[in-house]
Amino acid sequence: MCTEHTDHEDNPDSRQPQVPSTAFLDATADLIESRVAAAQQAQGEQQVHLDAYPQQPAVWASVDREVENLESDLDFIVEDLHAHPELAFEEVRSQKVLADMLEKHGHSVELGAYGVSTAFESSVQTPGFDANVHPTIAIMAEYDALPEIGHACGHNVIAASGVGAYLAAARVLRSYAAQGIEGRIVLQGTPAEEGHTGKEYMIRGGSLEGIDAAVMIHGFGYDIASHAWVGRRSATVRFHGVAAHASSQPYMGKNALDAASLAYQGLGLFRQQMPPSDRLHAIITQGGHRPSIIPAEATMELYVRSLGVDTMMDISQRVNEIVEGAALMA
Repeated sequence: MCTEHTDHEDNPDSRQPQVPSTAFLDATADLIESRVAAAQQAQGEQQVHLDAYPQQPAVWASVDREVENLESDLDFIVEDLHAHPELAFEEVRSQKVLADMLEKHGHSVELGAYGVSTAFESSVQTPGFDANVHPTIAIMAEYDALPEIGHACGHNVIAASGVGAYLAAARVLRSYAAQGIEGRIVLQGTPAEEGHTGKEYMIRGGSLEGIDAAVMIHGFGYDIASHAWVGRRSATVRFHGVAAHASSQPYMGKNALDAASLAYQGLGLFRQQMPPSDRLHAIITQGGHRPSIIPAEATMELYVRSLGVDTMMDISQRVNEIVEGAALMA
């Protein structure tokens, strides 16, 4: 951390924040590297059995070739979406870019799928597909960006990965290599995943009905086979107080920023009683306009993350109690 202030002579402190230690990240990288090496050695020592799926090598090789053939189109998606980032529920241009690419390769696209205007869906199935017998696999593609910093989370890459996987798998599914395999593949464009819950809205609209498995890929800092993904709830908390002059009559005010500050500290103290896998983070987005005025309103944005639904609800209830208690204290 560092401090910086501007006085009447405009002389800011030029010190830089201290760089956090990388010791934990370095140890993590070393551990993953050793486990990857051990897994590769074990894989080489095992005999691969293909009795249940003798076509697997040929099908996988065919999909790989199709992906290579799509390289220029997928590169275009990555670069175009990166150059034109759009925020949650505003991905009109991105939706069109992806839909146009699917139509270019002969696939029909439903825009505004499941009641979400910037979502879309496309699907392909084998001639003998029976939903009661054969599997349906959904591939999901995200494409919204973050405020100010654009596609820092790589949703442009997720979009290209989803579209590429769908186009390649769909072509192979209808080829000789997949003869005898019956199934259905669905591509779902899922907007509003940066700070919002686009998939939740789509699920409420029926997006997962009839789906046996849903897959997608997300960029990460490490090469891992499995990740403990945590669910998230978001909340906006507004504290309402009474404005007053902070110098002449502060006793006539009720300071909403005090409530937000107390809530922020309470959330920090609560973290030590949370499961180690779960997360709670918040920012104060509004806390007044001038130091001479007791703030009449303060706003917080917060996320609750948990591995389990029950713990998610428990933590959410505790968070409600903390912010209500902060308002009472203020």
